Amino acid sequence: MRGHCYQRSLHQNCENQSSFLKKNACFPLAFGVPAILMLISIVFFVSGKNLYKINKPVSNTITTSIGCIFYALKKKIMASSNEVKRKDWLEYADNKYNPHEIFELRSALDVIYFLIPIPLLYTLFDLQGSRWILQGTLMNGKIDFLNFTIKPDQVHFMNTLFVLVFIPFFNGVVYPILYKIGVNTPLKKVTLGGLFTVSSFVCAAIVQYIINGQTLILLSNESQLRIYNNFNCGVTIFDSMVGNFSNEPL
Repeated sequence: MRGHCYQRSLHQNCENQSSFLKKNACFPLAFGVPAILMLISIVFFVSGKNLYKINKPVSNTITTSIGCIFYALKKKIMASSNEVKRKDWLEYADNKYNPHEIFELRSALDVIYFLIPIPLLYTLFDLQGSRWILQGTLMNGKIDFLNFTIKPDQVHFMNTLFVLVFIPFFNGVVYPILYKIGVNTPLKKVTLGGLFTVSSFVCAAIVQYIINGQTLILLSNESQLRIYNNFNCGVTIFDSMVGNFSNEPL
């Protein structure tokens, strides 16, 4: 097995400190702003504790719900053929649980199937702090008509900013429009939001597919070295094997 030793010298006519170590870089903003906003929200939440009306729970909702389900199933299985059939299987527990508890449990079971994709949703949503940032490093992030470049780690800051801006915007503009076209219940709103969420994941998948299509396929006896210039100016790289070449900043 042969190995080659390289001697490279990197010359730059700019500052010695790279941009990601400076205080005006994006990382403190991207991760600091959400942390500060979370701290402020906790302070507001705790400071208003005396204004809250806290009712002590009469019973454990989870225990009551599980008990009602098992009791209703037991009564339904053991019910005789002469017994009057109930419209809903939970009604078999009406001799032990009050109608309000049965109604609330029935309402929860009617929508629980809708919550099954929630773990998968947040699994994909959390990719914005990991995989989507790595995906962003493979793109130039340039918006030509705005003459602006989006850095990959700005996703966190933009997400927090969108939350603060979209809450009043949706309440004042979007929801009234949706109400006029028939999207007037919370379930319909969640469904529509889920469709938009799926479309965003599809867009991310398409972008990654395009990136993979532009990736150089290497043979088994080849290797590749990528050099990213994170300085604020161009650099010149001198190499004894491949010659001299310039590397422009990202």
